[in-house]
Amino acid sequence: MFRLFKKETGYTPVDYRNKLRIKKAQQLLLDGESTMGEISEMLGFENVYYFSRIFKKYVGIPPSRYE
Repeated sequence: MFRLFKKETGYTPVDYRNKLRIKKAQQLLLDGESTMGEISEMLGFENVYYFSRIFKKYVGIPPSRYE
């Protein structure tokens, strides 16, 4: 199943899920109504530090500098 998923999407299931969560995080950060901690919790990250690390991996900058 994992091979088929990667073949069809180009991503592993974990990468695909993280990509979707980071896309939503970008929208929430731009709205400016939630803190990073709240966004991290809403999107199911273990903690704000892990969220920040994954965000930087996918976006290239930390969420605190995202505008």
